[in-house]
Amino acid sequence: MKNEHEEFYFNRKNYFLRLKLNKDEHQSIEPINKHIQHALDYFLDDLNHNRNKTIERFLNEQKFNEIFLSLAQLLTCNDER
Repeated sequence: MKNEHEEFYFNRKNYFLRLKLNKDEHQSIEPINKHIQHALDYFLDDLNHNRNKTIERFLNEQKFNEIFLSLAQLLTCNDER
C-alpha cells in the first residue's frame, strides 16, 4: 500500500510552476503546450486524490497570483483539450 503522501504528483515535482504562462504566450495562448497539458493532468489527478490537500498546496505557492492568472487565461483559450 502506497503512502498517501507519496501519491501526490506535487510531492514528486512542482507542476504548478508549469501552469504559469510565459509573457510571449499571453498574446497567443493556443495551442496549449504539452508541459501545460501535463501540469493540468497532474493537478486534476491530485484534486481527485485529495481536493483539500491539493488546494491548500496550490494556494501556498509563492507565485500563486501569476499561476492563477495563467489558469484564468487558459479558460479563455480556444484549444479544445
